[in-house]
Amino acid sequence: MKSYKETKEELLNQTDYRNFTYRMTRLPEMIEAQSKKLDDILAQFKEEGFNHLSVVKLCRAFVRIDLIRLSLMQSTHGVLSEDKKVQYPSEFEVLERFTLEKTDQDFYPLDFPKELEDKNQEIRAQLIQLTKELEPLLRLVEQNTGDMNETLKVVINQLQASNNHVLSKIYDDVFYTTVLDYNIDNAFETAWKNNLIQSPLVSFYSVFTLSFYDDMFKDQLV
Repeated sequence: MKSYKETKEELLNQTDYRNFTYRMTRLPEMIEAQSKKLDDILAQFKEEGFNHLSVVKLCRAFVRIDLIRLSLMQSTHGVLSEDKKVQYPSEFEVLERFTLEKTDQDFYPLDFPKELEDKNQEIRAQLIQLTKELEPLLRLVEQNTGDMNETLKVVINQLQASNNHVLSKIYDDVFYTTVLDYNIDNAFETAWKNNLIQSPLVSFYSVFTLSFYDDMFKDQLV
């Protein structure tokens, strides 16, 4: 078991997870993994059709892709502080600007050396391609639940509000592969319980995830 001194020294030597030089080493593999995940979801969708599980898997994938996108935006942009110094935008500022589209705050692209900027553009191209792969799946779900865009905005807002530094936490493999699923579920369930948006998608999702913990929801499964 590590001592506090050893743990503190290790912590002080760690890089800032908001730094693009770190995130660029992880993002390509994360995007590739999500692309493969979408292939699996589409295969299941074609085999089983529209059901609770396919919707849950697709929504979790969508949220992950948006978190990856926001993480890239945070590490490649700066905002001016009150004393006119450039600093990384907060997670909420990034969310408001690039997902909720509720702010006109100025974001300044960071001036990277050519090698880093080339990597930035490469990752952006990967994300654009991944988004194109996601669109047909979203359309399939929307045929049954209506528009997903506003619903997922509400859910991602809830997720960020209950998870400080989530755009850094996604680089923790345990959090990203397991804990994040529960956090996304909780965001959907909170949106449903508190009636944050009128959307059949929220109830359709939440009924399934809550059925694992409460028998009263099992009768609502279709």
